[in-house]
Amino acid sequence: MSKCLGSMEFTVGNTKGRLPLLGVLIGGLLLAGCQAWQVNRLGDRILPSNQRDWSPDQQVLPHSQVSGETITLYNIRRCDYLTADDYVVGHYDQTFPVDSIETVDFIVTSPNASPSVAHTMLSFGRRDGSYLSVSIEGRTEKNEPYIPMLSISRKYEIIYVIADEADLVGAKSMQPDWSIRIYPTTATPQQSQALFLDILQRANALQSEPEFYDPLLNSNKTNLTEHFNAVQPDTLPIGWDSLLPGFSARRAHEIGLIDNRVSFESLESVADVTQLARESRATPGFSAKIRSQLDAIDRLAVGTERRAERLNRRGSQFLQQPQEAPAGKYWR
Repeated sequence: MSKCLGSMEFTVGNTKGRLPLLGVLIGGLLLAGCQAWQVNRLGDRILPSNQRDWSPDQQVLPHSQVSGETITLYNIRRCDYLTADDYVVGHYDQTFPVDSIETVDFIVTSPNASPSVAHTMLSFGRRDGSYLSVSIEGRTEKNEPYIPMLSISRKYEIIYVIADEADLVGAKSMQPDWSIRIYPTTATPQQSQALFLDILQRANALQSEPEFYDPLLNSNKTNLTEHFNAVQPDTLPIGWDSLLPGFSARRAHEIGLIDNRVSFESLESVADVTQLARESRATPGFSAKIRSQLDAIDRLAVGTERRAERLNRRGSQFLQQPQEAPAGKYWR
């Protein structure tokens, strides 16, 4: 049970600290018959609603207005975490130019025990060095745990959390058994802006027309796939890996959605910012610090290109030079 300290009162909340994966199956069955059903009655599963007693960190929905080339974004979340379970919820509004968005990074957080069961997020880099992160989640009520196996039964509504990167990534860094990886995408500034605007449009729609979270049809992974495909059609097929987002980074590397100038194994090693996030969580310049090692991708790519050039030169020289057959052998 987590505690939210905010609005001058002490409230019980839930910071999305998921139950240990090993206990999800058993815990889900137990909680489905007691606590979870007490919070969300059978009648609540008929129609989705925005009018429930929500967990404090998911109580406020983000929305936006786009006027020409300017975005006004309301209810950007900033939770300050005292511990992994104790947090102060805050929100703020901000107006900024659309073209201040220059990059988008793909973030994968996963339990070390089962890396295939991951949560994916996007983080949009702006000209001033700040980052806005987007996390698509099942929305929980006060005292209500998030149990993945129950999400298929219209148990949770869907919510787009738009927050400071120090909030969403910083929270995951406080969970000792989770890893955090940041993969730079190959999106151009224009594609990054179009992707962000598409996400804002979806978040606005959910404010007036709530929907149930569904791990098969309306999940974190399926919505991100639709956003990418809206910007660049047929970029990502929806397949079996939608159920196991831990494989999504490898798939994105294969199709060139994230930087694939180096092998996925090399990229994955550099992308692991877990320790940097833990060390920098409560310090200024969080986003810059957790990306301090990503420059190594460029150096690895240069090394890979040089090795390829050397091999090509050697191959060309070999083909150009007359070759003598070894004694007793014949070239064919």
